[in-house]
Amino acid sequence: MTNRFSPVANMSVWAVLLMCVLWGEGVHSARAQSPSAAPDKVVVLTFDDSVKSHFTVVRPILKKYGFQATFFITEGFDFADNKTDYMTWEEIAKLHQDGFEIGNHTRDHLAVTAENLDRLEEQVRAINARCREHGVPQPVSFAYPGNRFVLEALPILKKLGIQFARRGGAPEYDYKTGGGSAYEPGFDHPLLIPTAGDARPDWSLDDFIKAVSMAELGSIAVLQFHGVPDRAHPWVHTAPEQFEAYMKYLAVNDYHVIAVRDLHKYIDAARPPRDPMGVIKDRQQALAKHRGRENFRRPADEKELRYWLENMVWRHGFSPAEIRQATGLSREEVGAALKRWDIRRETRPPRDENAPLLVLPYPGGRHPRIGFLEGAIRPQRETKFSVFPPWSSGEYFVVDVPEAIWVVIENKRNLLYLAHTHIPTLWDKKGASLEPLEWRRGAAGQLSIERVLPNKVAFGAKIRPGQDAVYMEMWLKNGSSHMLSGMRVQNCVMLKAAPEFAAATNENKILQPPYAACKSTDGRRWVITAWTNCQRAWAIRLARVCTATRNSPIARPEKRGGCEVGFPFMRVTISRRNCAASTPPAGATKAVSNCSIRETKQNTHGGKKLMIESNATLYARLGGYDAIAAVADNLISRLTADAQLGRFWRHRGDDGLQREKQLLIDFLCASAGGPLFYTGRDMSMTHRGMGISADDWRIFIGHVRATLEQFEVPATEKEEVIGFIETTKAEIVEE
Repeated sequence: MTNRFSPVANMSVWAVLLMCVLWGEGVHSARAQSPSAAPDKVVVLTFDDSVKSHFTVVRPILKKYGFQATFFITEGFDFADNKTDYMTWEEIAKLHQDGFEIGNHTRDHLAVTAENLDRLEEQVRAINARCREHGVPQPVSFAYPGNRFVLEALPILKKLGIQFARRGGAPEYDYKTGGGSAYEPGFDHPLLIPTAGDARPDWSLDDFIKAVSMAELGSIAVLQFHGVPDRAHPWVHTAPEQFEAYMKYLAVNDYHVIAVRDLHKYIDAARPPRDPMGVIKDRQQALAKHRGRENFRRPADEKELRYWLENMVWRHGFSPAEIRQATGLSREEVGAALKRWDIRRETRPPRDENAPLLVLPYPGGRHPRIGFLEGAIRPQRETKFSVFPPWSSGEYFVVDVPEAIWVVIENKRNLLYLAHTHIPTLWDKKGASLEPLEWRRGAAGQLSIERVLPNKVAFGAKIRPGQDAVYMEMWLKNGSSHMLSGMRVQNCVMLKAAPEFAAATNENKILQPPYAACKSTDGRRWVITAWTNCQRAWAIRLARVCTATRNSPIARPEKRGGCEVGFPFMRVTISRRNCAASTPPAGATKAVSNCSIRETKQNTHGGKKLMIESNATLYARLGGYDAIAAVADNLISRLTADAQLGRFWRHRGDDGLQREKQLLIDFLCASAGGPLFYTGRDMSMTHRGMGISADDWRIFIGHVRATLEQFEVPATEKEEVIGFIETTKAEIVEE
């Protein structure tokens, strides 16, 4: 590679990504069944507290408009004796017979707090039993009484068969305001579904419209009502004429009104967010900074609009709802444009089977990950492109290049760039924002990108598709006034849209630097990445294969110009029939030849099978950096909220907490055999004088276990984690 700048340092890192067909063409697998993107105008109606008017007023209005709803039942307050203000069980059963959902609101309307947690199971079971007595199915939906919740309640609710749990608008909004947020499937935990609006007596139609208008771009508006009217609780009362006006608005404006249980079609229940507070914290930060959270890109002009619509519909198979999420355009605008250019899946032009491999910018909208979406909020599409394999017209792999860049500046490790929102970058901490960019589209399908960061460090990538390979090169130029050292570039291949590779397991993946490999479900095909100068390769069970490269320090620039490091780092080779890698590029031969991947003799199908031996570290078995970061975030939240242990963090600022969290992540990663280095002080020095007692340690270990159980860490790995944490006890406990 010839550098475009006068380099003081010039390092090369190559990789090969092979997409191999092991025998024949095989059978094209269908696209994996995944939750549907929520269309616009989906509203969930919920009614709390077993109020009499739910039967006498709400029921006939809902039936008139053909709306669904969930009624959350409690026997709290004076339910047993006051049948003027509360329903009978016969009336509750009639609501079920009418087709409405009956949900659980605890027997005594008991607030779900740390103090009451040991009573939660008995409270839920009591309402379940009463439902059975009256021919009502066991509830799968739950509403937190008083809208109060603690994370420790989630595994209890799951154990009791609760699939969905609605909270209020807090902590993002104060309870008194009745305000809230739309539910974002995949980001919000299904047991922490937020309320978009909690109706109050002083609400106007405009307040109602504000709440239901959140039901767009993949989000769903969940509304919370109490009595209509509510004589026993006047502070949450809704007048019957107001309620009638609200429901008429929904009907006239073609809203799709459902019950909580109907959310299943928009949720992947098998993959709830690993960090239930992730999206909640993101909302809180956005509100505090008075900034929006949208992530769409409006096309600049008609030419761009047509390009992106063809990209989304013809190649990525987007639905109108997903197009809206990617572009921010209205349903009417999207529909008119598709009709104007007759862009439908059926009008997709065929591709010459001898054409170069198809590479396109990833359009955004549809999240490229399968799970852990809260660890990749607002993914930036300018680093992502799709590679379409020749064996299928509907599958594709999304490559993130780069996903992250880590460097050490003035002896401090910094996240210089991250292609989504999760861990704060150097610029997040400084309050600086990065402008959205787009891939530059060149001749013959080439793509290129260049970004200059606020400190004048620049990086870029170039993508060139070939007949059997996609060539990629990346460069980074240090135009800042500081030495950059400890640089680590992290790249990621996401397999979600290639169903035969996207099983939520690491059993189909083999990791041995410089290789990371993933095989298809039927074993006929492999996706193999091979890297030179590869520090490590790892995989996330949720269909991601990641690699990290480490490079030598890049000096500060001299008067004659900047200093650049170039790493033409990846070559994607696709064998159309046989599993045979092409000759690696110059400079990569040694690394490839030293790899332990080898081919056995032909199998009974006439193909060849790849064999790679792997001894996965605890770090890899835990799911790598993202998984450990989520665990650390959850654990810190538990510890700071604990009645006894919270004293250790009582006067810590946000920056101190973030630094401590990052040190915990580094410590866990390093202790588990990962590539990070723990740079903090030793355990003895760090905790000296804090007065940590044996009882404090017992409670701490309990939180560690609870966190690992919440993330469903297997027993073997869980005990290994507990084991290496227990080795530090003697250095930490003083009393």
